[in-house]
Amino acid sequence: MSSSDYNDGRYTLPNRGDNRVALAGTRKGWTVGKMWDKHQEIKRLLLTGHTNVEIADMVGCTPQTVSNVKNSPIVQEELSIMRAARDAESIDVATEIRNLAPIAIGMVKEVINGQDIDGEKPNLPMRLRTAEKLLDRAGYGGVQRSIGVHAVFTKEDLDQIKQRAFASGTVVDAEVVAEAV
Repeated sequence: MSSSDYNDGRYTLPNRGDNRVALAGTRKGWTVGKMWDKHQEIKRLLLTGHTNVEIADMVGCTPQTVSNVKNSPIVQEELSIMRAARDAESIDVATEIRNLAPIAIGMVKEVINGQDIDGEKPNLPMRLRTAEKLLDRAGYGGVQRSIGVHAVFTKEDLDQIKQRAFASGTVVDAEVVAEAV
């Protein structure tokens, strides 16, 4: 080992050139001086909303490494640029949807009114489904009934219920989960 292997009292590998060591007088810890493949993957996963622990498991490093990469100025700047691009793209998609909405409303009106669309007349089931979907989205959907029953029955009670259900034509399947004490 030569004396050139020491830089300000810190050992560095000769010819490494990756600039990943913290400089003397800076805060304790490591900073990202150059983006590596693993850092790019961490950055991508950060952008998609994964936690440090999830990313560490996926990439094969420690959560602290993910934190170091996440908090480095280089990655913070790149994440900011990527988020801005993602937000701009979302705005473009929302604008496109807003521009297509009048066309979609016109088509729904044509279907409901039974008008020809591309030379074909919409059939009644299609018109009904379209009308039902429209009413549902407007808050006028059909009434949804759900009845839940919680009760404790003996085996004899269940047998009587099953017999009555079979006699009336209703199919019921019931089983004894636990015997009454």
